[in-house]
Amino acid sequence: MAGLSITGQMKVSTLQAGFLKEFGLMLRIYDGRSVADSSKTLSQVRKIKGTGKALSVAKNMKVGTLEDKFEKEFGLKVQVAGSDDSYLCKNELTLNAAQQEDEKKLGRKERKAARQDEASDDKSDDILNLDDYPESTHSHLAEIKRLSHDEKKSDEEIAEELQIDTMDIVEALMLIEMDMGNEDHEDEHEQKDEHPRNPTNNAEANSFKELTVLGAGGEIVIGTIESQFVAALKDVDADELNEDNFETITGQPWSEFDDIWHFYGPFEEFTLEDSVGNRFGCDSYYDWDWDENEELIENFTKKPVKNLWKLSISENYLVIVVNGEKGNWGKIKVPKDADIEQLEVISGDSEFDTEYCVTLGFALKDEILEWDQDGDTRGTHRIIKIFDIAQGEVILEF
Repeated sequence: MAGLSITGQMKVSTLQAGFLKEFGLMLRIYDGRSVADSSKTLSQVRKIKGTGKALSVAKNMKVGTLEDKFEKEFGLKVQVAGSDDSYLCKNELTLNAAQQEDEKKLGRKERKAARQDEASDDKSDDILNLDDYPESTHSHLAEIKRLSHDEKKSDEEIAEELQIDTMDIVEALMLIEMDMGNEDHEDEHEQKDEHPRNPTNNAEANSFKELTVLGAGGEIVIGTIESQFVAALKDVDADELNEDNFETITGQPWSEFDDIWHFYGPFEEFTLEDSVGNRFGCDSYYDWDWDENEELIENFTKKPVKNLWKLSISENYLVIVVNGEKGNWGKIKVPKDADIEQLEVISGDSEFDTEYCVTLGFALKDEILEWDQDGDTRGTHRIIKIFDIAQGEVILEF
């Protein structure tokens, strides 16, 4: 890194500030599986000393190469993120390209915020025109809408088929949804006299409010794996062990090893947001136990495939996969006059070595709340572990 000498006595915050100044991007630094304390020195958070070679970084270096160099040459687990630390940069991009992409994303966020402000000031001005869409999508809007809504293709698949930047596709689809929402709203308004509203339904809707669940979380997959597969995985060189080797040896992807638990949702730490943008945490936890509250567990939105509290495993090993994600985890419905301080989180872990405590539900005055988990998240990382049941510890991790 030009102009920045890295030593073990340097603080995490100092390295991050220098990286942001030099490359316009955030450098996430980890202490084990957690984000490192910014007040600690690098020598306190790194797990190995590395090769001891001087670490030189240039703007034409790829993100993935940089992350590997930090781990190999300096013993630090790092990930390169956008300047606002809201997403991870693609490994195949150079630092220079990642910084340019970051500027584009920040610009999109500003435009989106401006549109939302305008919409809140005057709903009648919410009609969009062609100039609101990314220029690269202007001649493809009908096709983008068809591929997404009719063929159910992902943003990435549409971008690849039409040879358009993925973020442009994301923004275009967001605007298309806004347009469709405006049309639906106008139709409802025109049909108001023709289809009178049900007063009972209105009263019920007005008695509740929705809170959006935001933060880090992921997909956790736990399942049994045969001992011969574990033996074969152990024979692979540690530097070459990855999910491709895992699938080749076992004959199926990690996501299929879910005969015990396949969880998807936020971890224990998250933020709640109301309809006007106010954000707050939830520090109260519901008192429950795997062994004593089977009836409660049956009401969880994401309950285990098998009863972990009555688990009988014939195999000696487990596969534990944590596929980290970040973003919007859906909405919970609470009474409008509810005291939010009485809201309680129902959290727990798998009782195996996942190192993560997950949010299984929400309760208010001993009542399980309705939770619509149709949100929007983006992947951040993936860890695959092999857990030895007899030893009670992880024996492989990649």
